[in-house]
Amino acid sequence: MTDNSQRGLDAIKATQARRTEFLDQRVLDMIAQMVEDPSVMPVHITAGRIARQLGNVPTRQTIAKKPHLVEAMQRAQKEKEKRLRNTPKDQNHSAGSTSAMRSEIKTYQAQLQKMQNEIAKLRTANTDLEQQRRLALGAQLEGSVLVDPEQHQKVVRDNIQLVDENQKAYGQIRELEKTVKAMERTLKAQRAASAKLLEERTPDDPNKVVTLRAEKGTKKKPSTRKRTDDQ
Repeated sequence: MTDNSQRGLDAIKATQARRTEFLDQRVLDMIAQMVEDPSVMPVHITAGRIARQLGNVPTRQTIAKKPHLVEAMQRAQKEKEKRLRNTPKDQNHSAGSTSAMRSEIKTYQAQLQKMQNEIAKLRTANTDLEQQRRLALGAQLEGSVLVDPEQHQKVVRDNIQLVDENQKAYGQIRELEKTVKAMERTLKAQRAASAKLLEERTPDDPNKVVTLRAEKGTKKKPSTRKRTDDQ
């Protein structure tokens, strides 16, 4: 076995380890979001729901097989139950309230940013996988006369696995991009609903009218102006 072949195999293992770590962190981030989301109940923090939120990457079975992820879900359920017990009924977020809508908008904004970051990471991982595949193939060809037949077969299998993972990663990117577009549409609708609700609410000063002033990008925040007699 040549040094290049060994380096190629080591690089493949390192890439697979980084991908596993990346997917585990996706699950932990989603668990943290669910704890903060007022619309999520303790019973919702499950491997199946988390997998669906992440486009089944990783899958429910993969999440359920990892003890540290299962423990994280259990801790999140207990934390959610504790928060619900300690929250007075009159302070709970009600459907259609301004505070609930603002919270949902912030949640969607955070999720959008995470999705965009994940897409960038997956694209980088794809490039890395392709480079490792080429390195493994180059090492195989360079030392074809000296490579052990069993080692040769292992390199071939690893190469096939890398190609498969690369295709899956591209599929993940496409699904994430679809999710981002859907979330952007939802966020736009939430902003419109929030703006309408703010306009309908009566301020303490009857001469004030709540409006929305456009700022940088697409973000908006409420502002007030005095009602004149002509209005």
